[in-house]
Amino acid sequence: SAIYAMQDYPEEFDELIRIMSEHHIRTAELLIDARPDFLLLGASGMWTLSSPEIWRKTSLPTIQKITSMCRKAGVPSMLHCCGKERELIHILATETDLDSVNPLEVPPMGDCDLAEVKRTDGQRIALMGNLHTTDVMLRGSADDVRAASKAAIDASTLPPSCSVEWSLPVTGSNRCTTPAESPKAPYSCPSAPRI
Repeated sequence: SAIYAMQDYPEEFDELIRIMSEHHIRTAELLIDARPDFLLLGASGMWTLSSPEIWRKTSLPTIQKITSMCRKAGVPSMLHCCGKERELIHILATETDLDSVNPLEVPPMGDCDLAEVKRTDGQRIALMGNLHTTDVMLRGSADDVRAASKAAIDASTLPPSCSVEWSLPVTGSNRCTTPAESPKAPYSCPSAPRI
């Protein structure tokens, strides 16, 4: 319905975007004043559920402003955006002051090859993720998680700008089916850094 509103009521839609942007910027100001360890911008699906043109118009200016505010205040910023995000990561790395991005989903839910993302943008932006949410974290055994974690660590050549991470479904029946040992398994794989 937002796409229809954008086309049918462009002035009103632009005003809605302005109001939302001001709200997010003001919220960021308040959070930055509280001196958090980092500021997470939650924007799950904003790239996959839009077009690059619409995203550049409706989301990029706000992200640029908030990440600039964070950089000036010395507060690291991170963006979470599920789905296809390869092209998004490059834009974030080259056109914003964002410090880190996740979850770097693998196909078919995403389009991120960790080694390629690390090679092209990993020197500018910290990368976090690349474990398959359903096949590995939800349905896989602890050994599957360790193997996927080792592959991600090896692909990333790890420090200084990569960490293994995943997103677990927290709603519906999926929430209770993740093996209890799986969330801890990445830390016990042979290549894992000791924390």
